[in-house]
Amino acid sequence: MKLSRCCRGAVLLCGVVAWTACAAPRTASAPPVARRAAPAEPPRWQFEVEPYVWLPSTAGTGSTDTTPPLQIDLVGELDAAFPLAVGARSPDGRFEVLADGFYVRLKDDEGPLRTTTQAAMVESGVAVALDEARHFSALVGVRYVDVSYDVSLGALAGSAGADWVDPWIGARAVFALDDTWSVRARGDVGGFGVGTEFSWQAMAFVGVAVSKSVAFDFGYRAIGIDYQGSGLDYEVVFHGPIIGLVVSF
Repeated sequence: MKLSRCCRGAVLLCGVVAWTACAAPRTASAPPVARRAAPAEPPRWQFEVEPYVWLPSTAGTGSTDTTPPLQIDLVGELDAAFPLAVGARSPDGRFEVLADGFYVRLKDDEGPLRTTTQAAMVESGVAVALDEARHFSALVGVRYVDVSYDVSLGALAGSAGADWVDPWIGARAVFALDDTWSVRARGDVGGFGVGTEFSWQAMAFVGVAVSKSVAFDFGYRAIGIDYQGSGLDYEVVFHGPIIGLVVSF
């Protein structure tokens, strides 16, 4: 009898505990805290700096007041060169400011005909994209050139120099083949009697990206000059392979 009463008491106690647990108000769980998304970085200008190595040869003729027109064919006779190109691209990529400059000295002191040509060029311009994909751009700018030419052939010797500013217009095409490889080409014409009678430039490159901010350019560049004035008659093409290191930031 006592055992039966104890069992009934235990069952009753368990029932009271269960009813109390069910009847007790439940505390609502706190809603998860939503994380705020980081604000998107606003578009900004992109910049490029490209030191490059250009190995030009020359082909053409030059004369001074005291020397007749003589062939200027210097192949692999580069004595000094200091080239650099920079660029700044707008946030939407449709507008770009370009600048390029170099100094070269080519010297041939072997044989009866000895010549030294020094040329410095600084150019600046803008590029405007012509299509949504920005494959094609129109270019316009100005180019400052300073040339000196020294020549001797037996008893003949002459020296002349000149500098001028040329306007130029051109076009550029750029195509990315994949995340690593790209190709681009550029051409322009200028002078129009303002500085030179006529000048032109053409270049083509294959680009190889090694990271998001570093790439290499491998290509060929040619610049043609037709100038008469200041005792100098100079019709020469500078041309040669080019290798550049492009750093973007």
